[in-house]
Amino acid sequence: MQAGEKMRQALTSINLTTDQKTKIEEIYQAMRANRQAESPAK
Repeated sequence: MQAGEKMRQALTSINLTTDQKTKIEEIYQAMRANRQAESPAK
């Protein structure tokens, strides 16, 4: 990854199988949900 490049952009720039892309997307969504759950309510 180059400095400042977004994760999603980086993932699209490498050749992954559809299955690999699906698994990475699931992990990304789980991490996002965890961050939101840990954040204090605004």
